[in-house]
Amino acid sequence: MLAQIWADVLGMERIALEDDFVDLGGNSLAALRIIARVYEATGIKMPVRAMFDNLTVASMAVRLKELRGTDAGD
Repeated sequence: MLAQIWADVLGMERIALEDDFVDLGGNSLAALRIIARVYEATGIKMPVRAMFDNLTVASMAVRLKELRGTDAGD
């Protein structure tokens, strides 16, 4: 799901789990769009800073899992 969101926002056909957001041409506007789409898909609010601290789909997935645990009160 995350890779597809990134691909849609960045206008690419596919994104690999370890592709770097900045190397793919990502910027602050794209980050905001990704964060909004992730929220729509998951209901998880992710701070903008978390996007730039997690520049791959793989690391973002880990961060979202952490945030999901926090949201659930775990």
